[in-house]
Amino acid sequence: MSEKKIRRYDALLDFPAPLQQAVDNGELSMAHATVLSRHPDIDIIDWKRKVRAGNWSAAELSSALRKSLKLRRGGKRREYIRIQGNEVRGYSWRLDGNSDPAELEAAIAAHQRSLDVLLKLRDAPPSETTPRLTRRAAR
Repeated sequence: MSEKKIRRYDALLDFPAPLQQAVDNGELSMAHATVLSRHPDIDIIDWKRKVRAGNWSAAELSSALRKSLKLRRGGKRREYIRIQGNEVRGYSWRLDGNSDPAELEAAIAAHQRSLDVLLKLRDAPPSETTPRLTRRAAR
């Protein structure tokens, strides 16, 4: 057995139970399960059904997921705001009246979450552990 195959089987132990069962029952290949495991917020049973109905390869599954979830190449969603602890980071982006309504909602939700964090920072008493709001100089 190759090292790559051993790593895949080792990774299988971290997959959600429905994916583990699908591989054990022969309903999905390890490659399909690996692709599905990268998207914890999807309905695994629905996608398992789509894979079997379309007789998709793992690459075809990956492409279908990218299209369905509106992911950019490399499998990453557009990131408007990143929140890590008490730090908020904004990314440049542009939307207009012709933008996909789901994309508009995602941007609004991301900004609402960042606003909640910023308001907590503003209203929190100053302490050594609370970082100050800073703006980096343009490079």
